[in-house]
Amino acid sequence: MAPEQTAADYLEKEILILLAGRCGERRGRRWRPHPDRISQVALHESCHAVVAAAVGQSQRGIAIARDGTRGVMFHASAAAPPLPPIDLQDPKTIIEAYKPGMSDFEQAVDFAKLMKQHGWGAYLRGMWKRADVILERHWLAATILASEVRERRIVGPERVQQILDRWMPVTAPSLSAFLNGSQQTGATT
Repeated sequence: MAPEQTAADYLEKEILILLAGRCGERRGRRWRPHPDRISQVALHESCHAVVAAAVGQSQRGIAIARDGTRGVMFHASAAAPPLPPIDLQDPKTIIEAYKPGMSDFEQAVDFAKLMKQHGWGAYLRGMWKRADVILERHWLAATILASEVRERRIVGPERVQQILDRWMPVTAPSLSAFLNGSQQTGATT
C-alpha cells in the first residue's frame, strides 16, 4: 500500500477486488450459462486479477487446485501491510477483519461494515456496480486470462501481467477500430 493511501482507499480497493470474482462469474453466465467448475473458478480468479490491476494493485499470480474446486489470486494488498494513521478506526481492526477461510463475499461485507456502519448494504451494492463496470470495460482481458488459468492451473505473476498489459487497454471500440482498419488495409493490398 502506498504511504499516501488512506485506510478508506485500501478498503475500497479490497472490496472491489473481493466482489470481482462473483461479479465476473455472473457476467460470464450471460455468455455461457452452464460452465464447468474449472472454467468458473478460472474466470472468478481472473476477474480478481483484472480488477486488482484496474485499481492499481500489483498481482502476484493465480493458482487453482488440480481438481478445479477452488483458487486464489495473490495481490500486493492481501499481505495486510502496515497501515498509516487512518480516519476510520484503528488499523489493527482492519487487519483483523481480514479473516482466512471466509468467502470473498463475506469478507467484502465485513469491510463494507467497517466503511459504513449504517447503510453498508447500499454501499456494497454500489461497489458491486463499480466492479461490474470495471469488468465490462476489461472483459476481454478477464476471459483471455481465464483461458490461460484454466489450461495451466498456475499462472505466475509475470505471465498474468503480460496478459493484463496486452489486453486490458483493448476495449470494444478500439478493437472494432483496429479490425476495421485491418480490413480496409487488407482490401487495398
